[in-house]
Amino acid sequence: KLGFTWFLMSPSYTLINMTQPMLVAQPYLIGKYGVKGAGALFKAYNGVTQVAVKELWKTKAGWQSGPENMLDLVVAEYKGTPTGDMIQTLAEQGIIDATFMQELYEASQGKSDTGVGAKVVNKTMDIARTMPQIAEVVNRVVVAKAAYELEIKQGATHEQAVEGAGEAILQTQFDYSDQNKP
Repeated sequence: KLGFTWFLMSPSYTLINMTQPMLVAQPYLIGKYGVKGAGALFKAYNGVTQVAVKELWKTKAGWQSGPENMLDLVVAEYKGTPTGDMIQTLAEQGIIDATFMQELYEASQGKSDTGVGAKVVNKTMDIARTMPQIAEVVNRVVVAKAAYELEIKQGATHEQAVEGAGEAILQTQFDYSDQNKP
């Protein structure tokens, strides 16, 4: 646990994770949509990263309080828009965020709130998972937002664009959906 926590708390891990859309999703988007795929990805970063930076500032990177559900914050940012509907749909499918599964894992590991040692371990894990969780949600939402907008520009319906956004995530990010669980 100590090694895993140390790995997660490393700022280099989060920075490397945040390059995933550029290194993996960008070639996919360019291959599927042409050069405009790169521009769509950069454009998608704009609004989504603003939400992430606000959360990191508010929690002092997890030191002040446990992380809010980053997905809920992003959905609130885009609420009432087709992009917000797309994010919510993909979240319900388990493609964007694995929060429920992470909570089940923690429960299976016997996470406890009793005793000073348990409280220190729980606080350390809250701090350790803040930046990686935010980076992961940002990566997935950015890829989904870019693919969704590119699909719409090609004349797809909302439903087709949501499907295209989900496919872009599944092709370029790790598949957290319940159907992929052993």
